[in-house]
Amino acid sequence: MMRLLSDRLTGTPVREIDALFEDRGVALGSPQPRENDESVRRERMRRYLTSLDLDDAVGVQRLTEVFGDVLQKIIEDNPTGWASNDGLRDKWIRILREDAGSATASTRIHGSP
Repeated sequence: MMRLLSDRLTGTPVREIDALFEDRGVALGSPQPRENDESVRRERMRRYLTSLDLDDAVGVQRLTEVFGDVLQKIIEDNPTGWASNDGLRDKWIRILREDAGSATASTRIHGSP
C-alpha cells in the first residue's frame, strides 16, 4: 500500500502532502533521505510515515484515513472516477492484492499478531 501512496504523491505539491497528513493528525518526522531516491515528495511522505506507530490502533487509523483521503481525491480528479482509461483502478487493485497476499503469507509463517 505504501507504493500506492508513494506513486500518487510523487506528482502532488509538498504543501498538499503536508495538508493530507496534518489534517489526520500525523506529525512530520525527522529527515529520511535515501541515496537512491532524491524525490522531495517521497522523502516528505517517509518523514510523515516514520512518525506513525503502526503497532498502535491510532496510528493505523490515521494512516487508513490518509489512504481514504487519497482515494477520494482520485475519484474527484477523474471525471469517470475509477472507470478512467489511465488504468489507475487496476493498478491500485493489483498492488492491494499483492500486499494482501504478502500479509497473509507473513501471518501464516510468523503466526497471527
